[in-house]
This record gives sequence, structure tokens and C-alpha cells, in this order.
Amino acid sequence: MTGTNVEGLTVLVEVDTDFKCPRCWLHNAAITEEGGLCPRCAKVVEGLAIE
Repeated sequence: MTGTNVEGLTVLVEVDTDFKCPRCWLHNAAITEEGGLCPRCAKVVEGLAIE
């Protein structure tokens, strides 16, 4: 793989340890268990009228 050197630019890649929301796929520290929704998605899902 090749890249471009840019003076003064540094890129750091790390593994995110937060859980990923299964609805929006964003990692969020507020998710307390695997498969749990992030606060934003939880609010949306609570507002849906599902019977």
C-alpha cells in the first residue's frame, strides 16, 4: 500500500472499545451492553408506535 507524506500531518489509528449501536452503527460510550441502542436511537425507537 502506498501513501502520501504530508509535512506536519500525523494520523493515529486505534481500535474503538465502545459498543456499536446496531441501528445507526455509531460507536458510543453511553451504550452499556453489546446490542444496546445509543441514546439517540433509543429515543427514536421509544417514539415509534409499534403494536
